[in-house]
Amino acid sequence: MHDLMLSLGVHQPKYYHPGFGPSVTPRNLGKANEKRSYKIFEEFRKHKGGIKLHTLYDVKTSIPDFMHVSKANGHAVHTLDLIAYEPGSFYVMDKQHLKIKSF
Repeated sequence: MHDLMLSLGVHQPKYYHPGFGPSVTPRNLGKANEKRSYKIFEEFRKHKGGIKLHTLYDVKTSIPDFMHVSKANGHAVHTLDLIAYEPGSFYVMDKQHLKIKSF
């Protein structure tokens, strides 16, 4: 609970968008968990689903240069074929079995 409260505290200006209200306290979260039945989550889905968001981030401009959405069960290595490589750039991948290369 402590870690959750620390994480939420950083985003206090954004509380309005997810419907939190002006403040979030451990007691508020506890009361919400007591009142909410776990069955609403149990009956919601029978199968897992997901997506992957592949992003190429330009550190000079601080904005994404490339974004691609793919199925969660697809291989991320296929996204590399869609990227236009630039000389002198470094491309770093996480959770991949790829080597970091300089072009």
